[in-house]
Amino acid sequence: HEFDYGEDNFRALASSAPFAAVNCNIYDRDTGKRLPYLKPWVIVESNGVKIGVTGVLEPLVEKTLSKPLEHLNIREPAPEVLKVIPEMKKAGAQAYVVLAHMGIHRYCPGKSADQCEDGPFISSSGLLTLARALKGKPALVFGGHMHKQQPEGYSEGGVWVAESGELAKTFTRAALEFGDKSGKYEGAKMKVLPSDPARYGQDPKVLAAVRALTAMAGGELDTRLAENRQTLGKALFSQWMTDVYRAKYGTDLAFAQSSSIRRELAAGTLTGRDIYLTIPYENTMMLEELKGADVLSALRDNFSFSGRKHMMFSGMEAEYDLDKEGKLLAVRAFVDGKPLDPDKYYTVALNSYLLSGVSYGQAFLRGRDIRDTGTSIRQPLIERLSKDGELRYQDDGRARQTTR
Repeated sequence: HEFDYGEDNFRALASSAPFAAVNCNIYDRDTGKRLPYLKPWVIVESNGVKIGVTGVLEPLVEKTLSKPLEHLNIREPAPEVLKVIPEMKKAGAQAYVVLAHMGIHRYCPGKSADQCEDGPFISSSGLLTLARALKGKPALVFGGHMHKQQPEGYSEGGVWVAESGELAKTFTRAALEFGDKSGKYEGAKMKVLPSDPARYGQDPKVLAAVRALTAMAGGELDTRLAENRQTLGKALFSQWMTDVYRAKYGTDLAFAQSSSIRRELAAGTLTGRDIYLTIPYENTMMLEELKGADVLSALRDNFSFSGRKHMMFSGMEAEYDLDKEGKLLAVRAFVDGKPLDPDKYYTVALNSYLLSGVSYGQAFLRGRDIRDTGTSIRQPLIERLSKDGELRYQDDGRARQTTR
């Protein structure tokens, strides 16, 4: 989300930060050079040991960038990191740290790396791919993006990888070990710790800025929208979103991914702040016409991992069959009680992220008459809550699983 508010905003933040902003895989497509306001790497010294630090960004971001950012070329991380390692070594680095806005694996939440299996939905730029490319080198990788947590990190071929969780509630502390005589890197120990302001303090300037922004936006954000009569988990909330989108735009179908929901929607009084915290992204609503065969393809992609309902939908019902190992066998969809017509075009409302080419959204790229409404994905939800004054919602069983 570095570029969510445009390159000028990100450049200003990176240039004014009291620390170096590092990245080695973002290039200017016109010049073929890295962005001048980002350092490809820096050397940090601790206890007499020099550590080379670089950073990388998930290439998928390139597909989600707006037109003013089309000149950015986000290259595959592993080859770019391997390019700068000799440079850092020449500058005296004894070990390397890669700060990566990437996740471990898209479809094995809560599992350690050795339990994740390679599959068609793993992007080539995942943390495991990067760690494997660095095998044999004194390197550590600090990841994010998936908002998962590895309490003590994990070692992939001797390369230690960390993910710290979400919302800055926790961080990973890494202790690097070097030989007393040789000075060579011997390994690392990692541990996730709570971000306790009482223990670690807070930056006065950042704290003052946050308080000022909170005061500026507080009036609008804290205005009451509605009463939520029951807590909605991420999946159920995203399903409600699809119903709102379909009603708002009068489409046959609507889709939304539950992974975009950052927390459950608690029962009680809802304000604009609750919606922003639940959906913090600046994606916009899109409209298109999609052939029934492609709708089925999107559903198959969605249910391919042990029936994981990553993407929610409105305007139809779906049945999916799994074998005893969790492998998808078949998907059937129904609109108004009748089988989905594979040759018919259906009008669809969805967000711009699903149209960016993510693995489970490839089918949406085959739609026609694609239009960007320019409306934030939050706006229809806020309007609906303000109009209704309350939220009562139950799962209607529109997605049904059978096991063979």
